[in-house]
Amino acid sequence: MRKILDTNFYNKALITPELLQHRLEMSVGKNFEAFIERSKAREPQGGGMPLYQRLKEISVPLLLLYGKQDRGSAAARAALLKEQEPGLRIELIDNASHLVIWEAADKFNEIAIRFLKS
Repeated sequence: MRKILDTNFYNKALITPELLQHRLEMSVGKNFEAFIERSKAREPQGGGMPLYQRLKEISVPLLLLYGKQDRGSAAARAALLKEQEPGLRIELIDNASHLVIWEAADKFNEIAIRFLKS
């Protein structure tokens, strides 16, 4: 579990024994079953298009929040989505990685609340 969190956190100092235990508890039993179901939802169903290709069908404003230091090419993929769907609102939060909601909770909440109020 530590190795997984190391790849998902920019600020490694946030990875405490309590966080490790909490994340472990989120990974077993009904939480793991829910993860499997969410994973299935991301896959195209019945030969359909992936969700990211169906964004035009969504008629409400969308906000995508990413950690600027997310592993891989998440920020680049977000930029591509923005090119395809100029109406998307995309925010990159600096000094945060994949688990941006944990690493930058205050900034995440500030942006989300501002978006929801708009």
